[in-house]
Amino acid sequence: METRMRTRLFAALALVATMAVMVGCSKAPTEAVEAARTAMDAARTAEAGVYAKEAMAQADQAMAAMDEEMKAQEGKFALFRSYGKTKELAATAQAAGEAAANAGREGKARSRDEATTAINDAKAAAERAKAALDTAVVGKGSEVDIEAMKQDLMAVMTSLTEADAAFTAEDYLGAKAKADAAKASAEGIEQAIMQAKEMARGRR
Repeated sequence: METRMRTRLFAALALVATMAVMVGCSKAPTEAVEAARTAMDAARTAEAGVYAKEAMAQADQAMAAMDEEMKAQEGKFALFRSYGKTKELAATAQAAGEAAANAGREGKARSRDEATTAINDAKAAAERAKAALDTAVVGKGSEVDIEAMKQDLMAVMTSLTEADAAFTAEDYLGAKAKADAAKASAEGIEQAIMQAKEMARGRR
């Protein structure tokens, strides 16, 4: 009799232990999931989607995998849920989000430096174009060309103003694009004037 009672007691304890394990495994890893979401928010704040697109894409994929697994477990009966894989995926998503945030900050800083250099180079090119235009020889048949170049130079200055505005707004990619375009136009004006001067010397 005593042996049977002990056997039943052990069986009951084993059942309770099994149920405890099942309940523990069926509990959603809320903290891990929230940590992953916080890391993703930091990545977005760091503008990783703009300045570190590849890293952000990897983080998005990791989050999607976590959310999909979480949803799959929530669709099961409570006692059959197991969030072990969800917790692993949450850790992966958190790491990917943190990596994207760091890459975003680094990319933005790098783009800021590149935009600064591009704007300074474009302004220097505009100054050279203006100087060349100021010394351009106005003669028969050249008035129209000179006037057109002046209009082109005004467009360059407008682009530089827009580049400065974009830089102030921390749109460093846009600022660099506008500055690069302005520099190319300014160099085109300067080159055209230099070629015209060479042709004028050749006719003498």
